[in-house]
Amino acid sequence: MKTNYPKIKVVLLTTNADDDFVISGIITGADGLLLKSLYADKLINCIRDAYLGEMVLSGEVSRILANRIRELTLDKKQILALRLERSGYQYTNRELDVIYLLMEGNTNNQIANHLFLSEGTVKNYISEIYNKVNIRNRVNAVSYFKDLITIRDKK
Repeated sequence: MKTNYPKIKVVLLTTNADDDFVISGIITGADGLLLKSLYADKLINCIRDAYLGEMVLSGEVSRILANRIRELTLDKKQILALRLERSGYQYTNRELDVIYLLMEGNTNNQIANHLFLSEGTVKNYISEIYNKVNIRNRVNAVSYFKDLITIRDKK
């Protein structure tokens, strides 16, 4: 719509905001993203502000954008730690090291050599990692952790 009518103002209304929707809305040129739960007077003010050229965002939408901007400065390991924490999982720094090396496709022996640990210690870490997320094998664990890095916030 913005392509054919560049001067038109588009404010997206949604019942719940998720990361993919918010990012897509911004990329496609929306002038605002608001939750439908806004009070009528606030909604009217936001539409007026959009008409006047302002970008209007609900608090939840702003939170999602702020989180994504923060993540731009993080590496994959830091993003993983942040998203695990947001999901309610607590891992030690050493466990995060092991998870990251698992995701990179390393064997237990390679992880042990990289972290200067015995292979038995690495196996113990891996067992504890699996238990925390209720996963029973390496393939599912690696898939889960990789998805966690690529999946956007749904809160």
